[in-house]
This record gives sequence, structure tokens and C-alpha cells, in this order.
Amino acid sequence: MAIRSRSVVDRDGKPHFTVTDQPARHRMIAEDRCHLSGSKLTRGRWFIGGPMPAFHEFGAFIDGPMLDEASLFAVQTCPYIAAPKYARRIEDAAFAKSAPTGSQLMRTHEEPNPDRPELFLRVMTTGQKLVTSNTGDMLFVTRKPYVRVEFWRHGRQLGFDEGVALSVAGCRGELALRDVLKACGKK
Repeated sequence: MAIRSRSVVDRDGKPHFTVTDQPARHRMIAEDRCHLSGSKLTRGRWFIGGPMPAFHEFGAFIDGPMLDEASLFAVQTCPYIAAPKYARRIEDAAFAKSAPTGSQLMRTHEEPNPDRPELFLRVMTTGQKLVTSNTGDMLFVTRKPYVRVEFWRHGRQLGFDEGVALSVAGCRGELALRDVLKACGKK
């Protein structure tokens, strides 16, 4: 099993994929490394997220850039992304007992909206800039238009037209078709 290079591994050696080791995350950013495998990134880098981070004018990704192979592995196997239903959460008390001493941790994939996106996107870009959120988290704003865009749902890739339609419909009026097409390099 692949272990995210910035995931926390508890004292028993068990990885916790929804908890990020903040110093490791900062190291991945500083060294321009894949946030899944830890390998050096190339010019073309991939991001995974829902339609809002990918297409909204002010959208930004929480998870950092990845290599092609690592991001493809993630959209096909990560339970949060690929499973039809995902309800697993790590309880604070249970994790606190096994967390490495002195850990600086950040939970991922536990957004204020309990509904995860209806579909996920895997987008390839040639660059990104870092911004700080109002909560102090580092976010990634990707360069657009994207080099490639893929739409994924339950571990399977969707066609472009279906992915665009689901992206717009699933964002309850917060995302316009023109924004999606513009980010994809279409007129």
C-alpha cells in the first residue's frame, strides 16, 4: 500500500491518510515534491479536488501537487475519492492516544460541508501559487487554463461532457458553465 509522504504514521506504524503531518507538508512545498509519493515534481503537475477548487474564480486546492502516476493511483483507490460512500472519521481521543509525540497535525477531507463533491477532478497544470486561507492554511491556486482535465466519480473516469454537466449542476449556482469551459481552455 502506498503511504502519502505527508500522512501521519502513529506510534504503532499505522498510517492515517486524513491527517497531515504539517512539517512534512511544508517540506514537500519547499522542495517542490509530489504530495503523495514524495518524488520531485516535473513541470506538469496534477491536482485533485472538486469542481469548486478547480473551476471557481477564487478556487484553491488544499492538497498539493502530485505526479501523474500518483494522482491517477489516488483517484482510482483513495476511499474518500473512489468509494461510492465515505463516512470514516478518526475520533480525536482515539487518535490523540497514538499520535506521534510533538506532532503538528492538520485534518484533511473534513470540510465544513459534510457532503463531499459528487465528482472529483484530476487537473494538470504547469504551475501554482501558494495563498494563505483565513484560517492560516496554505492553499494552492492553479495556473489556468489547464493542460488536461479529467472527471472522476467512484473510481471511474467520466466523459468530458458528463463531467462538465455534473460540475455545474453540483455547485448549486456557484459555478457557471463559462468558468468551467474557460479553465479547460475551451471557448
